[in-house]
Amino acid sequence: GPVIFNVLSGTYNEQMNIPEITGVNSTNTVTFQSATGNYSDVILQYSATGTANNYVINLNGTDFFTFKNMTIRALGTSYGNVITYSNNCTYNTFYHNRLSGVNTANANIVMSVVYSPSGSSVLDSVMTFDGNIIENGSYGMYIYGQGSLANQLENKTVIKNNSFINQYSTCLNMYYQNAPEIISNTFTSNSSYATLTYSIYAAYCDNQLKILKNKITRYNSGYGIYIYYCDGAFGKEALIANNMVSV
Repeated sequence: GPVIFNVLSGTYNEQMNIPEITGVNSTNTVTFQSATGNYSDVILQYSATGTANNYVINLNGTDFFTFKNMTIRALGTSYGNVITYSNNCTYNTFYHNRLSGVNTANANIVMSVVYSPSGSSVLDSVMTFDGNIIENGSYGMYIYGQGSLANQLENKTVIKNNSFINQYSTCLNMYYQNAPEIISNTFTSNSSYATLTYSIYAAYCDNQLKILKNKITRYNSGYGIYIYYCDGAFGKEALIANNMVSV
C-alpha cells in the first residue's frame, strides 16, 4: 500500500540515495513530508565534497516518490547540488518545499539546485515541481534529456507555481524535453555574471512547450525567455502566452 513518512521537526545532516523500490507504483506511492506541514520545521542538509556525493537527495531509478513541505539544502562550497536524478526516474514530485542551493558566483552545473544530467542512462519522465522555493545555485534547475530524436526526449516535465530566486547563471535550463510545461512561476534575478544569463532557457523542447503566466524580473542584464529549436518537429508548436517580463 501507499507509505507516508511524517518527519519530526529538526535538522538532519545526511543525504539520501533512493533506488527503485519493488512494489511502488501509481497507487502504492511513497511520501516524505514534514509532520507539521511547515517546510521550515524539517531541514535535510548535506555538505558535498566531490562529484561522487554531490547531492542531498539522489533519485536513482526512483519512481512515484513525493517530497512535501520540507527544507532541503546544500552546504558545500565547491559542490552544491540539492536534488539529482539518475537511471531513468519517473513520476516523482516535489511539492511546497524550500530547495536551497549555495549562494555562489560560480557558473557550473555542479552547483545546480536541481540537476538531471544528459546521458544514455538518464531519461526522466513526468518530473513535477509544484509550489517550491528554489533559491541560489548556479542553476535553479538544469534538466537535460538524451538528444533531439523523439525517443531521446524526456517526457512531460511540469514546473509550476515555483519561486526562482537569485540564481547566478540560469534560473531554469531545459534541453530535449517532450511537452514540458512552465506555468505560473516567478523568477527574480540580480546576477552580476558577465556572460549572458537567462531566467528561462528552453532548447529542443518539442510537442507544444508551454510557457504561460510566468512573472520574470531581472535587475541586471540577461534574457527573460530564450527559446531555441522548439519548433514542433514531433508534435505541436510551442505556446508562449500571458507572461510578464521585466529586464
